[in-house]
Amino acid sequence: MPLIPNLRTYANTTQRGIPKLIIRPGEAAPTNPFQGGAVQALPQEHLNTPIQAQAQGYLDTPEVIYSEWNKQAGGIDKPLGTLDKSFKVCLIGGGISNVVAAFELAKAGADVTLLEATDKVGGRLQSIATPDGRDVAEMGAMRFPPSEDLLYYYAEQTGFTFLPDFPDPGHKPTILSYQNKGSLWYDTKVPPGFEKVYNGWGEFIANGITANGKTVLESSNKLQEWLQSDTSAGRRNVIPAWQAYLDEFANDSFYEGLQKIFGDKHRWDVPKGEVWTDEDFQRFGALGLGSGGFGPLFPIAFTTVFRLIPNGLETNQQIFAKQHVTGNATPAGIQDLAAEILEKAVNLGLKVKYNTVGNPVSLNGSPSNSKRAGQPISAVKGMTVNVEETASNGPAVTNTYSFVIVGTTTHEMNVEMSVTSQPFFTSELRDAINNVHMTASSKLFIRTKKFWEGKDPSFPRVILSDTKLPQLYTLDYGDPEYGMVLVTYAWEDLSTEIQVYTDPKKLFVNLKAQLTDIMRNTAYPDWVDNLIPVTDNDYYLMHWQLNPHTNGAFVLGYPGQDNLTAQMFFDFTKLNTQALSPMLLNGDSISFTGGWVDGGLQCAMNNLSAILKTYGTLAPDAAALAPINVVRPQNYKY
Repeated sequence: MPLIPNLRTYANTTQRGIPKLIIRPGEAAPTNPFQGGAVQALPQEHLNTPIQAQAQGYLDTPEVIYSEWNKQAGGIDKPLGTLDKSFKVCLIGGGISNVVAAFELAKAGADVTLLEATDKVGGRLQSIATPDGRDVAEMGAMRFPPSEDLLYYYAEQTGFTFLPDFPDPGHKPTILSYQNKGSLWYDTKVPPGFEKVYNGWGEFIANGITANGKTVLESSNKLQEWLQSDTSAGRRNVIPAWQAYLDEFANDSFYEGLQKIFGDKHRWDVPKGEVWTDEDFQRFGALGLGSGGFGPLFPIAFTTVFRLIPNGLETNQQIFAKQHVTGNATPAGIQDLAAEILEKAVNLGLKVKYNTVGNPVSLNGSPSNSKRAGQPISAVKGMTVNVEETASNGPAVTNTYSFVIVGTTTHEMNVEMSVTSQPFFTSELRDAINNVHMTASSKLFIRTKKFWEGKDPSFPRVILSDTKLPQLYTLDYGDPEYGMVLVTYAWEDLSTEIQVYTDPKKLFVNLKAQLTDIMRNTAYPDWVDNLIPVTDNDYYLMHWQLNPHTNGAFVLGYPGQDNLTAQMFFDFTKLNTQALSPMLLNGDSISFTGGWVDGGLQCAMNNLSAILKTYGTLAPDAAALAPINVVRPQNYKY
């Protein structure tokens, strides 16, 4: 697969050579040897008030609020448990989940090695700095809701925070273009033309589903209310209600689920009493509620899409920021978080091998089923794993480790590694890795002058359409003159269609022509004339499915695939009894919340707790909150 052009490095590095983009007021940064220029201070008028986490349980793990384990242990400088220094761990992949796991394992005392196939950590947290260091193209994760309590915890503990600056549609002036007709949505509750789908969906989220006036499926709001309880018992109230959704919609696509709720053959009372027509479903697919089309998600499982809402992942989006000693905050690249945590881990003895591909190739020893005093001894505790390590500038070598954590995407595990072709895992787990659906996703950014400043309050900042340009956002990272424009953010079939454009300039020309047609029928026909990149290098393109180290963007399961995700996500609970090898999977690709940072961080905490309990000890003051002691896979029948 071809490499994508214009993937440029950060504007500076740490003293250990770890790439970073941290914007610090009043602090000069070293010149970037690849680009020239330096990171500069942001103007004081851009400083904002940080947002705090709003911790809650998640539907599939209601007992645990993950950050509570870390907090109870005493904060980021305190270990969550202890491991012997002879315990050698290899982590394959340098995404945020493996970086955090490496840090916590090193803090516990283990001998830890991280293998990263590129020259920097972060994985799909990929922040590309502009030459001046003030703007950033977030090629991966770019919106961070406060319900991601682990993300907010690690950010706060390492000097970062979050700001309420993301230009959500409708909150900023938004052009809605549907069937060649454009309208402006701003400062009104319901976007024009979307009244029926907006009101119907809102009623479903607020009041659930009824039959003859009696509740048969609880509302998303009620589910989230339970998940926000201060007690585990309170959060567990959600279990029968979520099981009811799993029973009803497990094998339905999102589109099929919507038809059950709103279609002319609806199974229950239609929320708000208005049946959706084919035109309404088409409008919902093209532009959603006026906030972005759900069409690319129509084939995805209903439960996969719906669980994001009570989990709090689709509301109150924030942007990543650097917290300063003055109490102010300024935007920064999310990849900085991975770099900062990695630096802490390196200071604890972590060994990092960049430009090195890792592949588990064989096992030493075999699982044991022995018991001692009536208790099972870990079946894999005496086993080791041989890992083939291939550096870009040298021959492959094989090293042996006590334990291996594979933190890549499932497509990478399946296509580029031998994870599923060797008996490292059960056949059920290998089938899950092979078959769970991973999305395609594309982003194109350009840097422009902030042409939206000084205009009338209704001047468009966001454009949504039913064309091959589904979403456009104008983003302000604080530079007094320049900003970023996310020209398109495409998923699934549309992303696959435009991936033929590996030259960002050619894709931009194509999309700009479409945008001209979109804006021609609005009050701002000349809007597109403002889209002029600052320099000839200010184009930033990513097709994640073409990236040779990810082979896709993130997991969104098809109908019937919740059981596959459960096989992967809950596998850590079997380490002490049923595992076939001293190996675990890591990352958001094996979680119920693919594409969200906390999906990966939750898996990191799961794995860490299982390893500490099996091979070492859990910190006694916090052991009761460790996921291995709290999470209950038997809650649901997927």
